[in-house]
Amino acid sequence: MTYTIGKVARIAHVSVRTLHYYDAIGLLNPSYETPSGYRLYVDSDLELLQQVLFFRSLGFPLGQIKAIVQSPAFDRRKALEAHRTALLERRKAVEALLAAVGHTIEAMDKGETMDTTTMFDAFDERALEEHRTKYADEAKQRWGTTDAYVESQRRTSKHTKEDWKRIQQEGAEIREGLATLMDHSPTDRDVQTLVKRFHEYMSTNFYACSLEMLSGLGDMYVSDPRFTATYDKVRPGLATFLRDAIKIYCTGNAT
Repeated sequence: MTYTIGKVARIAHVSVRTLHYYDAIGLLNPSYETPSGYRLYVDSDLELLQQVLFFRSLGFPLGQIKAIVQSPAFDRRKALEAHRTALLERRKAVEALLAAVGHTIEAMDKGETMDTTTMFDAFDERALEEHRTKYADEAKQRWGTTDAYVESQRRTSKHTKEDWKRIQQEGAEIREGLATLMDHSPTDRDVQTLVKRFHEYMSTNFYACSLEMLSGLGDMYVSDPRFTATYDKVRPGLATFLRDAIKIYCTGNAT
């Protein structure tokens, strides 16, 4: 299903101006453009927007959100589980504030003096802040090593809308090229040439991708159903084929 920018704004309760800004900085680009110039979003775009808004609600800056959701290792299911944990912590803090307000009103109505040793407990956000810090640290560790995360954030924050179109197009070309070669052995020279291009593509556009990290990505494309679906949608079995080809490439280039 496709959605106009106006409809997405209404569904997501954000302004059209916000969506235009997300598009301009390469955070959320509509997937399609009609011959008449209309930009259209699809369901996967709305899923990404929901993730962006979740991270925004937790206080993450847009540059950091962009680095997280566009990391090749981003896992939507794990992100949602982390969001839920963070929101439960926030709910506990709000409930404590509501209880404090209720106790204060009750004390006023009875003409009693509040217990000064507990009357400010509801404003203690240390536990919540500790969770936020832990959440941010886990995000860095979960979606890549810390150095890769920082490097990816630095690079992707500078990508323009045109850059992201080029990156998406090149990624699709690599996947489709590999799919046409699946009748060959993963050791085939043409297959290995495309794996080399993929390695350079990751290092150029995201972070300095070591052979160890590249091998890890190959494993993830098979072990993570979300990534497997992305590759196998091009051609069934492509995720496993790419994983095997990456292993051969990494072994052949190890020093």
